[in-house]
Amino acid sequence: MQFGDAAGDELTTFNAKAFRLGSGGGYGGTSLYGFFLGEELTRPEPAVASTILAELAARLANGTLDTVIHHSGSWHDIDEVSRALLSRRFKGKAVLTID
Repeated sequence: MQFGDAAGDELTTFNAKAFRLGSGGGYGGTSLYGFFLGEELTRPEPAVASTILAELAARLANGTLDTVIHHSGSWHDIDEVSRALLSRRFKGKAVLTID
């Protein structure tokens, strides 16, 4: 299960029973973990952060990381893009290319 709630103030809900049974078992085996990279990198156990970053890099390399890129453009548009991000007009990330 993945969800992102940074794009708005809407309440995120889900069916807990379907989530619990989604692993195929009715007696556990599922977990829900709130992940924020900034928080993970400040943990006192540096090995945890390196493991997380390695997993993210592996998922990116094998195509299983679900990245939502809403905008791609030139870094010359950074003011406009930053304002759009801050006002939450994007439903994903912005990628700016240095040209």
